[in-house]
Amino acid sequence: MNTMTVKEAAQYLNISVATLYAEIRSGRLAYCRPNPKGKIYMMKDDLDAYISRGRVEACNV
Repeated sequence: MNTMTVKEAAQYLNISVATLYAEIRSGRLAYCRPNPKGKIYMMKDDLDAYISRGRVEACNV
């Protein structure tokens, strides 16, 4: 299990921390928060799945 902080996850996805929080609030990005008022953590597998969902297949032209 490879976990990342919000800052690390934003860097991994190449997006801003604000955009990452927006994706969390919208429900498009999974996260875990072991303590209700504690830090948010993301799993690398979830970040990879998020990237894959945005992938567009190339078409033959």
